[in-house]
Amino acid sequence: MNKQEILEYVQSNDLNIQNASGSLFAADLVFESYVNSEKITGVDLSPVLFHCSYKRKGFFYFYQILNLEKIENINHIIYFNYLKNPETLKDKIEEHATLEDKLDKIWQNYKKRGDLNLFKEIINTSRQWWHYGAVGEDKAEVVNKEVVPRFTQRRKIDINYASRIVSVVSHPEKQSPLVAERRIFLNICLDVINKKDTDKKIKSYIKKYFWMNTDFFQEKEITKKGLLEKIKVELSKNSKENILSEIKEIDDNFKKIHKEAKRLENALNFGREDEVDIVFAKLMIKWFDSRKVGMMKDIYYVFSFLRDIARKHNLNYETLSCYTVDEIIKLLETGKKISDSEVKQRHKDSFLCLDKDGLQRFYGKDCNDLLDAVEQKHKNIETIRGAVASIGKEKIINGKVIIILDPLKDSFFDGDILVTSMTRVEFVPLMRKAKAIITDEGGIACHAAIVSRELGIPCIIGTKNATKILKNGDLVEIDTENGTVKILAP
Repeated sequence: MNKQEILEYVQSNDLNIQNASGSLFAADLVFESYVNSEKITGVDLSPVLFHCSYKRKGFFYFYQILNLEKIENINHIIYFNYLKNPETLKDKIEEHATLEDKLDKIWQNYKKRGDLNLFKEIINTSRQWWHYGAVGEDKAEVVNKEVVPRFTQRRKIDINYASRIVSVVSHPEKQSPLVAERRIFLNICLDVINKKDTDKKIKSYIKKYFWMNTDFFQEKEITKKGLLEKIKVELSKNSKENILSEIKEIDDNFKKIHKEAKRLENALNFGREDEVDIVFAKLMIKWFDSRKVGMMKDIYYVFSFLRDIARKHNLNYETLSCYTVDEIIKLLETGKKISDSEVKQRHKDSFLCLDKDGLQRFYGKDCNDLLDAVEQKHKNIETIRGAVASIGKEKIINGKVIIILDPLKDSFFDGDILVTSMTRVEFVPLMRKAKAIITDEGGIACHAAIVSRELGIPCIIGTKNATKILKNGDLVEIDTENGTVKILAP
């Protein structure tokens, strides 16, 4: 597609726009997989547009720009195929899990052999994994679009109430891995306080959560030394009583969700159609929750290869991270590097289009024009409304907004309202401090929805425009029953 074709495409389609701390390499890996995922998803997702910059925001990041209608169609197809034959969904989940197992095995093989020739194998497997991962871009919004309206009609109840019912009764039976991680970490802290031997628990923690600090730019290894330092910081801020209280709160919140689910199931006496839809919602939410772990492991593995390739070829990691996957494979096969001038250009700004014909790049004025056209989609919308992912303890929440682009660098304090495009693993420490959470993107199974419910924090997801309308320091009022956000004062 040329520039004019992309401009017309942006203007004539609804877009799903998300941003993340990340590299061109990561974007290319994932989005090339999306472009070729129709055998799994049933929908041609191309073109995928994305903007990469190393300088504009002071950190490495990318925007992903997807066709909203196509994302929704993927999950509509999965839902209606499930209604015809539930095994179709279960098969996809099992196939995805098998690919994750294969990634684990390649990584273990690489740790033993250190053979960079395994890079192509892990890339091919990763791309297959991301074919299924494309389903997750919906964040189970299909549950709100298909299941909740049908549930509303059958039960003849308010749609907001129906959404809360479905959210609760379909919540995962096990704690989210990211909430469970906190509980395990706090238990290690207690052992330190009680002067117990922590070696076994620390080894177990690192084995289970080695991917925890990784983002879409680089892998970040968790070491015993680093974990002990994190424990030291935790103990400097929290007493034994506070830690025990937090563990109890984590457990109580989770028990409360399932107690309410059981109450609703008994009170509402679900019919056959209700049960079919609830099983679908449970499967999708469980799948997307496991997708988060698989995603983080995958990028940890691949980025570890990337760092070793940078060392072998005497390249700065930041330089190599702005290569495409194919350029890195060519580097391994021939030793050919991209020019210093091209690297410098990519470090500034680039707008990219991936479709069946390959990758198109736009720099300078062309890049800015295309990005402006994308951002213009949100500028004239003033109403902030989303889906209620978690009510919390109060119907109305007032507080100060802080917009977070990079959770590892941006300042955030206890009692602030966290506003972001979409939360990920690295947002969890901030989410624990938040009075409430508001996101642009997300469905019933998104990271923000599941973690906020388990933490008991009010959360509004899928507003589409919160980060565009709200500004740092705005005082807002959140209605946790209706999913609305009102600006009280700038």
